[in-house]
Amino acid sequence: MIHPGDVIGAGVSGGADSVCLLLMLSELKEKMGFNLFVVNVEHGIRGEESLSDSTFVEELCKKMRVPFYRYDVNVPALAEELKISLEEAARKARYEAFGKACREHGATGIAIAHNMDDNAETVIHNMARGTSLTGLAGIRPVRDDIIRPLLCLTRSEIEEYLAAKGASFRTDSTNLSDEYTRNKIRHRIIPELENLNPGAPEHIMALSEDVSDALSVLGDLIARKKDGMAKNEAGEWRIDISLLDKEADYVQREIVKSLMASAAGGSKDIGRVHVNDALALCHKETGSRCSLSMGVEAEREYDSLIIRKTASEDKGKNLDISVPVSVPGATDAGNISLRTSFADKNAIKIEKKTYTKLIDCDKIKGRLFLRHRRTGDMLAVNEAGGRISIKDYFINEKIPRSLRDKIWLLCDEEQVIWIVGYRLSEAFKIKEETVRVLELEITEK
Repeated sequence: MIHPGDVIGAGVSGGADSVCLLLMLSELKEKMGFNLFVVNVEHGIRGEESLSDSTFVEELCKKMRVPFYRYDVNVPALAEELKISLEEAARKARYEAFGKACREHGATGIAIAHNMDDNAETVIHNMARGTSLTGLAGIRPVRDDIIRPLLCLTRSEIEEYLAAKGASFRTDSTNLSDEYTRNKIRHRIIPELENLNPGAPEHIMALSEDVSDALSVLGDLIARKKDGMAKNEAGEWRIDISLLDKEADYVQREIVKSLMASAAGGSKDIGRVHVNDALALCHKETGSRCSLSMGVEAEREYDSLIIRKTASEDKGKNLDISVPVSVPGATDAGNISLRTSFADKNAIKIEKKTYTKLIDCDKIKGRLFLRHRRTGDMLAVNEAGGRISIKDYFINEKIPRSLRDKIWLLCDEEQVIWIVGYRLSEAFKIKEETVRVLELEITEK
Protein backbone atom coordinates (compact mmCIF):
# COMPACT_ATOMS: atom_id res chain seq x y z
CA MET A 1 0.00 0.00 0.00
CA ILE A 2 2.79 2.43 0.90
CA HIS A 3 6.29 2.79 -0.52
CA PRO A 4 9.34 4.86 0.53
CA GLY A 5 8.91 8.48 -0.57
CA ASP A 6 5.10 8.32 -0.74
CA VAL A 7 2.94 11.14 0.57
CA ILE A 8 -0.07 9.73 2.42
CA GLY A 9 -3.13 11.69 3.47
CA ALA A 10 -5.04 10.06 6.34
CA GLY A 11 -8.78 10.65 6.58
CA VAL A 12 -9.34 11.32 10.29
CA SER A 13 -12.75 12.14 11.76
CA GLY A 14 -11.81 11.73 15.42
CA GLY A 15 -13.56 8.39 15.88
CA ALA A 16 -11.83 5.29 17.23
CA ASP A 17 -11.02 3.80 13.83
CA SER A 18 -9.50 6.92 12.32
CA VAL A 19 -7.51 7.79 15.48
CA CYS A 20 -6.09 4.26 15.41
CA LEU A 21 -5.18 4.77 11.75
CA LEU A 22 -3.39 8.04 12.53
CA LEU A 23 -1.43 6.55 15.44
CA MET A 24 -0.34 3.52 13.42
CA LEU A 25 0.70 5.54 10.36
CA SER A 26 2.56 8.00 12.57
CA GLU A 27 4.51 5.13 14.13
CA LEU A 28 5.35 3.66 10.73
CA LYS A 29 6.21 6.76 8.71
CA GLU A 30 9.78 7.14 9.97
CA LYS A 31 10.50 3.43 9.72
CA MET A 32 9.03 3.13 6.19
CA GLY A 33 10.14 6.54 4.91
CA PHE A 34 6.89 8.19 3.84
CA ASN A 35 5.33 11.57 4.59
CA LEU A 36 1.97 11.98 6.33
CA PHE A 37 -0.74 14.60 6.62
CA VAL A 38 -4.33 14.53 7.89
CA VAL A 39 -7.54 15.28 5.99
CA ASN A 40 -10.57 16.14 8.11
CA VAL A 41 -14.00 16.56 6.49
CA GLU A 42 -16.55 18.64 8.44
CA HIS A 43 -19.95 17.55 7.09
CA GLY A 44 -22.11 20.37 8.45
CA ILE A 45 -24.59 17.86 9.91
CA ARG A 46 -24.12 17.81 13.70
CA GLY A 47 -23.48 21.50 14.41
CA GLU A 48 -21.22 22.23 17.38
CA GLU A 49 -20.58 18.53 18.03
CA SER A 50 -19.12 18.12 14.54
CA LEU A 51 -17.01 21.28 14.88
CA SER A 52 -15.76 20.04 18.23
CA ASP A 53 -14.68 16.74 16.60
CA SER A 54 -12.68 18.68 14.01
CA THR A 55 -11.04 20.72 16.76
CA PHE A 56 -10.14 17.50 18.57
CA VAL A 57 -8.43 16.15 15.45
CA GLU A 58 -6.61 19.43 14.84
CA GLU A 59 -5.26 19.47 18.43
CA LEU A 60 -4.20 15.82 18.13
CA CYS A 61 -2.32 16.62 14.92
CA LYS A 62 -0.55 19.56 16.58
CA LYS A 63 0.50 17.30 19.43
CA MET A 64 1.79 14.68 17.00
CA ARG A 65 3.29 17.30 14.64
CA VAL A 66 1.31 16.07 11.66
CA PRO A 67 0.02 18.63 9.09
CA PHE A 68 -3.77 19.10 9.36
CA TYR A 69 -6.14 20.20 6.55
CA ARG A 70 -9.86 20.66 7.09
CA TYR A 71 -12.46 20.62 4.33
CA ASP A 72 -15.93 22.02 5.10
CA VAL A 73 -18.90 20.73 3.12
CA ASN A 74 -22.65 21.21 3.46
CA VAL A 75 -23.92 17.65 3.22
CA PRO A 76 -27.63 18.45 3.85
CA ALA A 77 -27.58 20.96 0.99
CA LEU A 78 -25.79 18.44 -1.27
CA ALA A 79 -28.33 15.73 -0.42
CA GLU A 80 -31.19 18.10 -1.26
CA GLU A 81 -29.58 19.22 -4.50
CA LEU A 82 -28.87 15.68 -5.73
CA LYS A 83 -32.03 14.15 -4.20
CA ILE A 84 -30.03 11.49 -2.34
CA SER A 85 -29.82 10.35 1.27
CA LEU A 86 -27.61 12.07 3.85
CA GLU A 87 -25.51 8.88 4.03
CA GLU A 88 -24.87 8.88 0.30
CA ALA A 89 -24.26 12.62 0.17
CA ALA A 90 -21.76 12.41 3.06
CA ARG A 91 -19.88 9.62 1.32
CA LYS A 92 -19.79 11.56 -1.95
CA ALA A 93 -18.55 14.70 -0.15
CA ARG A 94 -15.82 12.77 1.68
CA TYR A 95 -14.37 11.19 -1.44
CA GLU A 96 -14.49 14.49 -3.32
CA ALA A 97 -12.59 16.09 -0.43
CA PHE A 98 -10.06 13.25 -0.46
CA GLY A 99 -9.50 13.75 -4.18
CA LYS A 100 -9.06 17.48 -3.70
CA ALA A 101 -6.56 16.85 -0.89
CA CYS A 102 -4.55 14.54 -3.15
CA ARG A 103 -4.31 17.24 -5.81
CA GLU A 104 -3.60 20.13 -3.45
CA HIS A 105 -0.99 18.43 -1.28
CA GLY A 106 0.67 16.05 -3.69
CA ALA A 107 -0.57 12.88 -2.02
CA THR A 108 0.21 9.52 -3.62
CA GLY A 109 -2.63 7.94 -1.66
CA ILE A 110 -5.37 8.57 0.87
CA ALA A 111 -5.64 6.17 3.81
CA ILE A 112 -9.09 5.66 5.32
CA ALA A 113 -10.04 3.65 8.38
CA HIS A 114 -12.47 0.98 7.16
CA ASN A 115 -12.10 -2.18 9.24
CA MET A 116 -13.20 -5.80 9.06
CA ASP A 117 -16.58 -5.08 10.68
CA ASP A 118 -17.21 -2.35 8.09
CA ASN A 119 -16.57 -4.90 5.38
CA ALA A 120 -19.06 -7.33 6.93
CA GLU A 121 -21.66 -4.55 7.10
CA THR A 122 -21.05 -3.69 3.44
CA VAL A 123 -21.43 -7.28 2.26
CA ILE A 124 -24.64 -7.77 4.27
CA HIS A 125 -26.01 -4.46 2.99
CA ASN A 126 -25.21 -5.42 -0.61
CA MET A 127 -26.88 -8.81 -0.18
CA ALA A 128 -30.02 -7.24 1.27
CA ARG A 129 -30.30 -4.72 -1.57
CA GLY A 130 -29.53 -7.30 -4.24
CA THR A 131 -26.05 -7.78 -5.61
CA SER A 132 -23.89 -9.76 -7.97
CA LEU A 133 -20.56 -11.33 -7.04
CA THR A 134 -19.05 -7.84 -7.11
CA GLY A 135 -21.08 -6.90 -4.04
CA LEU A 136 -19.86 -9.98 -2.18
CA ALA A 137 -16.28 -8.86 -2.80
CA GLY A 138 -16.98 -6.11 -0.27
CA ILE A 139 -14.49 -3.32 0.44
CA ARG A 140 -11.19 -3.58 -1.40
CA PRO A 141 -7.92 -2.87 0.46
CA VAL A 142 -6.65 -0.79 -2.48
CA ARG A 143 -8.81 1.04 -5.02
CA ASP A 144 -7.23 3.68 -7.22
CA ASP A 145 -5.54 6.10 -4.80
CA ILE A 146 -7.52 4.91 -1.74
CA ILE A 147 -5.84 2.53 0.72
CA ARG A 148 -7.38 0.85 3.76
CA PRO A 149 -4.64 -0.34 6.15
CA LEU A 150 -7.06 -1.36 8.95
CA LEU A 151 -9.23 -3.70 6.88
CA CYS A 152 -7.50 -6.70 8.50
CA LEU A 153 -8.57 -5.61 12.02
CA THR A 154 -11.87 -6.01 13.82
CA ARG A 155 -13.44 -3.08 15.66
CA SER A 156 -12.73 -4.75 19.01
CA GLU A 157 -9.04 -5.13 18.12
CA ILE A 158 -8.89 -1.43 17.27
CA GLU A 159 -10.46 -0.48 20.60
CA GLU A 160 -8.01 -2.76 22.46
CA TYR A 161 -5.09 -1.03 20.69
CA LEU A 162 -6.37 2.43 21.67
CA ALA A 163 -6.89 1.32 25.27
CA ALA A 164 -3.32 0.01 25.41
CA LYS A 165 -2.08 3.35 24.09
CA GLY A 166 -4.25 5.33 26.49
CA ALA A 167 -5.55 7.20 23.45
CA SER A 168 -8.83 9.14 23.53
CA PHE A 169 -11.25 9.47 20.64
CA ARG A 170 -14.61 10.98 19.80
CA THR A 171 -17.94 9.17 19.38
CA ASP A 172 -20.20 10.38 16.59
CA SER A 173 -23.71 10.56 18.04
CA THR A 174 -25.22 9.57 14.68
CA ASN A 175 -23.44 6.21 14.99
CA LEU A 176 -25.66 5.42 17.98
CA SER A 177 -28.92 5.91 16.12
CA ASP A 178 -30.64 3.15 14.15
CA GLU A 179 -32.06 5.73 11.77
CA TYR A 180 -29.30 4.88 9.30
CA THR A 181 -29.22 1.53 7.49
CA ARG A 182 -25.60 0.75 8.35
CA ASN A 183 -26.27 1.32 12.04
CA LYS A 184 -29.12 -1.19 11.98
CA ILE A 185 -26.75 -3.77 10.51
CA ARG A 186 -24.03 -2.82 13.01
CA HIS A 187 -26.24 -2.86 16.11
CA ARG A 188 -28.63 -5.69 15.29
CA ILE A 189 -27.42 -8.07 12.59
CA ILE A 190 -23.67 -8.30 13.23
CA PRO A 191 -24.18 -9.11 16.96
CA GLU A 192 -26.62 -11.88 16.03
CA LEU A 193 -24.11 -13.33 13.57
CA GLU A 194 -21.42 -13.19 16.24
CA ASN A 195 -23.76 -15.08 18.59
CA LEU A 196 -23.80 -17.82 15.97
CA ASN A 197 -20.04 -17.59 15.50
CA PRO A 198 -17.75 -15.01 17.14
CA GLY A 199 -15.55 -15.12 14.04
CA ALA A 200 -18.35 -14.08 11.65
CA PRO A 201 -16.65 -10.81 10.49
CA GLU A 202 -13.41 -12.72 9.80
CA HIS A 203 -15.26 -15.39 7.82
CA ILE A 204 -17.11 -12.76 5.77
CA MET A 205 -13.76 -11.08 5.09
CA ALA A 206 -12.29 -14.39 3.88
CA LEU A 207 -15.32 -14.86 1.60
CA SER A 208 -14.83 -11.35 0.20
CA GLU A 209 -11.19 -12.07 -0.58
CA ASP A 210 -12.07 -15.36 -2.32
CA VAL A 211 -14.79 -13.67 -4.39
CA SER A 212 -12.43 -10.85 -5.32
CA ASP A 213 -9.81 -13.34 -6.52
CA ALA A 214 -12.43 -15.28 -8.48
CA LEU A 215 -13.72 -12.09 -10.10
CA SER A 216 -10.22 -11.25 -11.26
CA VAL A 217 -10.03 -14.56 -13.12
CA LEU A 218 -13.61 -14.35 -14.42
CA GLY A 219 -13.09 -10.76 -15.52
CA ASP A 220 -10.28 -11.75 -17.88
CA LEU A 221 -12.34 -14.64 -19.26
CA ILE A 222 -15.43 -12.50 -19.83
CA ALA A 223 -13.40 -9.72 -21.48
CA ARG A 224 -12.04 -12.22 -24.01
CA LYS A 225 -15.50 -13.67 -24.65
CA LYS A 226 -16.95 -10.20 -25.09
CA ASP A 227 -14.28 -9.17 -27.59
CA GLY A 228 -15.09 -12.26 -29.64
CA MET A 229 -18.82 -11.61 -29.98
CA ALA A 230 -19.46 -7.86 -29.59
CA LYS A 231 -18.50 -4.92 -31.78
CA ASN A 232 -18.96 -1.20 -31.36
CA GLU A 233 -20.50 0.26 -34.48
CA ALA A 234 -21.47 3.91 -34.73
CA GLY A 235 -21.63 4.27 -30.96
CA GLU A 236 -23.73 1.18 -30.26
CA TRP A 237 -22.78 -2.32 -29.17
CA ARG A 238 -23.79 -5.19 -31.47
CA ILE A 239 -23.67 -8.74 -30.02
CA ASP A 240 -23.83 -11.92 -32.09
CA ILE A 241 -26.77 -13.77 -30.48
CA SER A 242 -25.68 -17.22 -31.74
CA LEU A 243 -22.33 -16.82 -29.95
CA LEU A 244 -23.90 -15.37 -26.81
CA ASP A 245 -26.34 -18.29 -26.56
CA LYS A 246 -23.45 -20.77 -26.34
CA GLU A 247 -22.19 -19.27 -23.07
CA ALA A 248 -23.24 -20.09 -19.51
CA ASP A 249 -25.98 -17.90 -18.07
CA TYR A 250 -23.57 -16.08 -15.74
CA VAL A 251 -21.21 -15.24 -18.61
CA GLN A 252 -24.12 -13.99 -20.72
CA ARG A 253 -25.31 -11.71 -17.92
CA GLU A 254 -21.84 -10.31 -17.25
CA ILE A 255 -21.18 -9.59 -20.92
CA VAL A 256 -24.49 -7.76 -21.34
CA LYS A 257 -24.00 -5.88 -18.06
CA SER A 258 -20.51 -4.83 -19.15
CA LEU A 259 -21.81 -3.51 -22.48
CA MET A 260 -24.67 -1.68 -20.74
CA ALA A 261 -22.11 -0.03 -18.46
CA SER A 262 -20.03 0.97 -21.49
CA ALA A 263 -23.07 2.51 -23.17
CA ALA A 264 -24.21 4.29 -19.99
CA GLY A 265 -20.79 5.44 -18.86
CA GLY A 266 -20.97 3.56 -15.56
CA SER A 267 -22.54 0.55 -13.87
CA LYS A 268 -24.44 2.33 -11.07
CA ASP A 269 -28.15 1.43 -11.01
CA ILE A 270 -27.74 -1.41 -13.53
CA GLY A 271 -29.56 -4.30 -11.88
CA ARG A 272 -30.21 -7.95 -12.67
CA VAL A 273 -33.72 -7.10 -13.89
CA HIS A 274 -32.30 -4.76 -16.56
CA VAL A 275 -29.78 -7.37 -17.72
CA ASN A 276 -32.49 -10.06 -17.88
CA ASP A 277 -34.78 -7.74 -19.86
CA ALA A 278 -32.03 -7.25 -22.43
CA LEU A 279 -31.25 -10.96 -22.66
CA ALA A 280 -34.94 -11.80 -23.12
CA LEU A 281 -34.84 -9.92 -26.44
CA CYS A 282 -32.52 -12.62 -27.83
CA HIS A 283 -35.56 -14.91 -28.01
CA LYS A 284 -38.02 -12.38 -29.45
CA GLU A 285 -38.67 -11.27 -33.02
CA THR A 286 -36.50 -8.72 -34.78
CA GLY A 287 -37.46 -5.15 -33.93
CA SER A 288 -38.31 -5.96 -30.30
CA ARG A 289 -36.78 -3.46 -27.89
CA CYS A 290 -36.85 -2.33 -24.28
CA SER A 291 -35.68 0.61 -22.19
CA LEU A 292 -33.11 -0.23 -19.53
CA SER A 293 -31.38 1.71 -16.76
CA MET A 294 -29.37 4.94 -17.03
CA GLY A 295 -30.68 6.01 -20.44
CA VAL A 296 -29.74 2.78 -22.21
CA GLU A 297 -31.94 0.70 -24.50
CA ALA A 298 -31.64 -2.73 -26.11
CA GLU A 299 -33.06 -4.03 -29.41
CA ARG A 300 -33.17 -7.32 -31.31
CA GLU A 301 -32.04 -6.79 -34.90
CA TYR A 302 -31.96 -9.95 -36.97
CA ASP A 303 -29.08 -12.04 -35.55
CA SER A 304 -27.81 -9.34 -33.19
CA LEU A 305 -28.64 -7.85 -29.81
CA ILE A 306 -28.04 -4.10 -29.86
CA ILE A 307 -27.23 -2.06 -26.75
CA ARG A 308 -27.01 1.71 -27.03
CA LYS A 309 -27.81 5.03 -25.42
CA THR A 310 -31.49 5.86 -25.72
CA ALA A 311 -32.08 8.12 -28.69
CA SER A 312 -32.73 11.73 -27.71
CA GLU A 313 -35.76 13.69 -28.79
CA ASP A 314 -33.54 15.54 -31.26
CA LYS A 315 -32.75 12.35 -33.15
CA GLY A 316 -33.40 12.85 -36.84
CA LYS A 317 -33.40 16.66 -36.76
CA ASN A 318 -30.27 16.85 -38.88
CA LEU A 319 -30.98 13.82 -41.06
CA ASP A 320 -33.11 15.66 -43.64
CA ILE A 321 -30.23 17.60 -45.12
CA SER A 322 -28.91 17.73 -48.68
CA VAL A 323 -25.24 18.36 -49.30
CA PRO A 324 -24.53 19.64 -52.86
CA VAL A 325 -21.82 17.58 -54.55
CA SER A 326 -18.95 19.22 -56.42
CA VAL A 327 -18.40 17.80 -59.93
CA PRO A 328 -15.52 17.34 -60.34
CA GLY A 329 -14.14 17.82 -56.84
CA ALA A 330 -14.42 16.70 -53.22
CA THR A 331 -17.46 16.97 -50.94
CA ASP A 332 -17.66 16.32 -47.19
CA ALA A 333 -20.89 15.05 -45.65
CA GLY A 334 -20.99 13.86 -42.06
CA ASN A 335 -18.52 11.04 -41.63
CA ILE A 336 -17.72 10.58 -45.34
CA SER A 337 -15.97 12.39 -48.16
CA LEU A 338 -16.98 11.97 -51.84
CA ARG A 339 -14.50 12.62 -54.63
CA THR A 340 -15.87 12.90 -58.18
CA SER A 341 -13.81 12.93 -61.36
CA PHE A 342 -14.41 12.41 -65.07
CA ALA A 343 -13.01 9.18 -66.52
CA ASP A 344 -12.09 8.06 -70.04
CA LYS A 345 -14.65 5.46 -71.08
CA ASN A 346 -12.11 3.62 -73.23
CA ALA A 347 -9.66 3.29 -70.30
CA ILE A 348 -12.00 2.32 -67.51
CA LYS A 349 -12.19 -1.13 -65.96
CA ILE A 350 -15.49 -1.82 -64.20
CA GLU A 351 -14.81 -3.66 -60.94
CA LYS A 352 -17.02 -4.63 -58.02
CA LYS A 353 -15.92 -2.19 -55.35
CA THR A 354 -18.05 -1.19 -52.38
CA TYR A 355 -17.01 2.46 -52.20
CA THR A 356 -15.94 3.23 -55.78
CA LYS A 357 -18.49 3.41 -58.61
CA LEU A 358 -18.65 4.52 -62.25
CA ILE A 359 -21.88 6.10 -63.55
CA ASP A 360 -23.25 7.48 -66.83
CA CYS A 361 -22.78 11.21 -66.36
CA ASP A 362 -25.33 12.14 -69.03
CA LYS A 363 -28.15 10.43 -67.12
CA ILE A 364 -27.85 12.92 -64.22
CA LYS A 365 -30.77 15.34 -63.95
CA GLY A 366 -29.66 18.68 -62.51
CA ARG A 367 -27.27 18.71 -59.56
CA LEU A 368 -25.99 15.87 -57.41
CA PHE A 369 -26.68 15.71 -53.64
CA LEU A 370 -25.71 13.54 -50.71
CA ARG A 371 -28.55 12.99 -48.25
CA HIS A 372 -30.26 10.38 -46.06
CA ARG A 373 -33.39 8.44 -47.00
CA ARG A 374 -36.80 10.04 -47.33
CA THR A 375 -40.28 8.57 -47.50
CA GLY A 376 -40.99 7.39 -51.04
CA ASP A 377 -37.37 6.99 -52.15
CA MET A 378 -37.01 4.33 -54.86
CA LEU A 379 -34.11 2.59 -56.58
CA ALA A 380 -34.06 1.23 -60.15
CA VAL A 381 -33.13 -2.46 -60.00
CA ASN A 382 -33.38 -3.68 -63.60
CA GLU A 383 -33.08 -2.41 -67.18
CA ALA A 384 -36.83 -2.65 -67.71
CA GLY A 385 -37.35 0.14 -65.20
CA GLY A 386 -38.39 -2.00 -62.24
CA ARG A 387 -37.91 -0.23 -58.94
CA ILE A 388 -37.86 -1.08 -55.24
CA SER A 389 -38.40 1.24 -52.32
CA ILE A 390 -35.31 2.08 -50.29
CA LYS A 391 -37.20 0.85 -47.20
CA ASP A 392 -37.83 -2.58 -48.77
CA TYR A 393 -34.24 -2.78 -50.00
CA PHE A 394 -32.96 -2.21 -46.45
CA ILE A 395 -35.32 -4.87 -45.09
CA ASN A 396 -34.36 -7.38 -47.80
CA GLU A 397 -30.66 -6.82 -47.11
CA LYS A 398 -31.25 -7.12 -43.35
CA ILE A 399 -29.67 -3.76 -42.71
CA PRO A 400 -30.28 -2.95 -39.01
CA ARG A 401 -32.99 -0.37 -38.47
CA SER A 402 -30.68 1.68 -36.28
CA LEU A 403 -28.28 2.13 -39.22
CA ARG A 404 -30.78 2.87 -41.98
CA ASP A 405 -31.15 6.58 -41.26
CA LYS A 406 -27.35 6.96 -41.17
CA ILE A 407 -26.66 5.54 -44.65
CA TRP A 408 -25.90 8.18 -47.28
CA LEU A 409 -27.68 8.27 -50.63
CA LEU A 410 -26.25 9.92 -53.74
CA CYS A 411 -29.15 11.49 -55.64
CA ASP A 412 -29.81 13.86 -58.50
CA GLU A 413 -32.87 16.11 -58.57
CA GLU A 414 -35.19 13.23 -59.54
CA GLN A 415 -34.00 9.91 -58.11
CA VAL A 416 -31.56 7.88 -56.04
CA ILE A 417 -28.35 7.03 -57.92
CA TRP A 418 -26.38 5.10 -55.31
CA ILE A 419 -27.02 3.72 -51.85
CA VAL A 420 -23.51 4.45 -50.66
CA GLY A 421 -21.71 1.29 -49.64
CA TYR A 422 -24.48 -0.85 -51.14
CA ARG A 423 -26.25 -0.84 -54.51
CA LEU A 424 -25.98 1.39 -57.58
CA SER A 425 -29.11 2.29 -59.55
CA GLU A 426 -29.46 0.20 -62.70
CA ALA A 427 -30.42 3.38 -64.59
CA PHE A 428 -26.95 4.89 -64.12
CA LYS A 429 -24.75 1.92 -64.97
CA ILE A 430 -22.28 2.20 -67.86
CA LYS A 431 -23.77 0.99 -71.16
CA GLU A 432 -22.49 0.66 -74.73
CA GLU A 433 -24.04 4.02 -75.60
CA THR A 434 -22.53 5.85 -72.60
CA VAL A 435 -20.49 8.88 -73.64
CA ARG A 436 -19.27 10.54 -70.43
CA VAL A 437 -18.26 8.61 -67.30
CA LEU A 438 -18.18 10.01 -63.78
CA GLU A 439 -16.12 8.18 -61.16
CA LEU A 440 -17.34 8.27 -57.55
CA GLU A 441 -15.05 7.42 -54.65
CA ILE A 442 -16.13 7.44 -51.00
CA THR A 443 -13.71 7.59 -48.07
CA GLU A 444 -14.55 7.66 -44.38
CA LYS A 445 -13.28 10.60 -42.31
